[in-house]
Amino acid sequence: MASPCPPGLECSMASCTVSLLNIELHCLSAQSTLYSVYYLLSTQSTLYSVYSLLSLLSTQYTLYSVYSLLSLLSTQSTLYSITLYSVYSLLSLVSYQ
Repeated sequence: MASPCPPGLECSMASCTVSLLNIELHCLSAQSTLYSVYYLLSTQSTLYSVYSLLSLLSTQYTLYSVYSLLSLLSTQSTLYSITLYSVYSLLSLVSYQ
């Protein structure tokens, strides 16, 4: 019966079985490590996507706030101009009389 151990190595059946188990455990460990790396990269990618989306929404909100503020200032400026024009017209009318 041929020995399951590699040629040139003196080993018993028990140590050969332990060696094969070690190889299998090593393969499982490597597979687990690869899965962990894949999971970590996938999670990191998802977190980066969420961060990018939140950053985009934040930028959009900031731009909308700036737009609203400028619109408000423009409205205020228009009202101020109308008020000044009304006062000027009233003074002109009083002065004319």
